[in-house]
Amino acid sequence: MFKRKLLCLQHHSPDSIDIKDEKAFRALVVWLEDQKIRHYKIEDRTELRAMSSPHWTDGTLNKYLSDLGYPFDRGNRIAVVDWLLGYAVKAEYAENAEQLTKAAESLASAAAADQGKDSKTPLQGGRRLDRKYRGRE
Repeated sequence: MFKRKLLCLQHHSPDSIDIKDEKAFRALVVWLEDQKIRHYKIEDRTELRAMSSPHWTDGTLNKYLSDLGYPFDRGNRIAVVDWLLGYAVKAEYAENAEQLTKAAESLASAAAADQGKDSKTPLQGGRRLDRKYRGRE
């Protein structure tokens, strides 16, 4: 059910997640926070990482979901996992979009310098560079 999102997030075992298993569920939540979401500072993740705590689900998880702005029924584990995975994918995209924008700007600068022109947008510079290397300019 969650395989595509887990693959997108490069989870180490996207085929074997069993959210009915309490230990696996808790481990997934911690992995998402540690590796993808990173809402809390590292030092503030101690309670979340204390997965064997008897108050983890009622206390720690509920606080974590509140801090993230989770809007749905917290008793529905499928909804919780699906929402957290979506949140993580969004966080990954935002992080990578910033890197892609920087790469596009760098490409535009290189293209502008190569053409002896100032590029007003990264896309224009990329188009010029593409045309040059395809022999259309």
